[in-house]
Formats: sequence, C-alpha cells, structure tokens
Amino acid sequence: IMIGLVLSGTGSIFGANIFLLGIVLFAITTAFSIITLPVEYDASNRALAWLEKERERPPFEVHSLESRAQVSFGDLTLNLRLDRVDRVGEKLLIIDYKSGAVSAKDWGGSRPRDPQLPLYILASEPAANGCAFAQIKGGAIQFIGASDSGLLPGEEPGEEPVADWPAQTAAWSLALNNLAAEFVTGDASVVVHNKAAFAFQSHYLPLNRSVEQCDLAQASEESS
Repeated sequence: IMIGLVLSGTGSIFGANIFLLGIVLFAITTAFSIITLPVEYDASNRALAWLEKERERPPFEVHSLESRAQVSFGDLTLNLRLDRVDRVGEKLLIIDYKSGAVSAKDWGGSRPRDPQLPLYILASEPAANGCAFAQIKGGAIQFIGASDSGLLPGEEPGEEPVADWPAQTAAWSLALNNLAAEFVTGDASVVVHNKAAFAFQSHYLPLNRSVEQCDLAQASEESS
C-alpha cells in the first residue's frame, strides 16, 4: 500500500493501481482473519484442555518425536513415522495425535480395521509397552489406547491394563501378517465391517463387485 501511495503521488497510473491492489489484498486478509477467528479460538481451547489432560498422567518424558521405524511382513516392508514416544519410568509409550474420533475396538480382532498403532508397536525398537491415540477432539479430549501397566490416565472408561501384553502383541503380529499375506498375493475379497453403512455405498459396487459374490459361491459349490 505504501509503495502504491508513493508512486501514485507522482501521478503514475501504475502507482494508483498498486495502491488499490494493496487495499484489496489487505481487506481480504482482514476478512480471512475474522472468519477464521472462531476456528483459532477453538484450537486454542483444545490445546489448553489437552495440556490439562497431560497433567493427569504419571510422570513422563518425551523420548522421541517424528521418529522413523520399519516393519516387515514377509515380502512386504512398511516405513513408518511415529508422532511421539514417551518414556514412563522404564517403559515406552507410543502416542499418535488424532483430531477426530477414534476407538480401540478398531485395532482388535483377526482383521483390524485400523492397524496403525499395532503396526507401531511391532516396529518399535526397543519394544514399547503401550500405545494410544491422543484424541484432541472438542468435547472428547482423551487418551484412547492400551498398555501393560496403566501408563495412561484412563485407557478407556472401565478398561484395565492388558493382563498379558506379550500375548496381545503376538495376536497383533498374527493378524497383520495374515493381512500382509493377502495383500502380497493380490487377495482383494470384499469384507463388510458395517452392513448398515455398506447399504449406502452403492456407488462402490462396480469396484468391489460384491453383487457377484453369491454367483461365485454358487458356482464354487456346483464345481465341487
């Protein structure tokens, strides 16, 4: 704006245009700041709430940030980046930040829907004793995870530390090895985790070909 003002003072049309352009850009940035102010205010409140949640934890120190790790399942090798690893006493806790809702149920069972944290556990060196999502979501600021000895202030409402941590990591290893084997061999069979949601995903049918499953099953029975 100042450059345009100086140039326009000399009678330059170019200077006047620069001056007007500066005013327009300043107005746009001011409007953007006003529009995003509620978002920034909400982010500040969530940050303060998260700091209070951190104060509820047992004494800890940050062991590493954005550390690289690698894990292999047969012919499949994955390169990972861990948000944060804390040391709690003599044990390690892996933490991954999430701004949306998460659930520990999504990394359980023989086909985990969200295997991110189990992958981090299997890749950690030295081996970690727990893992958690740091859910920084308005109205639901909390740790959601699991450990071998209560490394978190509340791993989930009413949930106790994992009684047999080696058995838990072995179960994750088995499940992820099976999934990796399917991927490497090109197994692309459709698995429906939520039938209610699947009913509203008809636009995926040309891709997943789920409507053909009954015909394939029938053909398989007839051939046998």
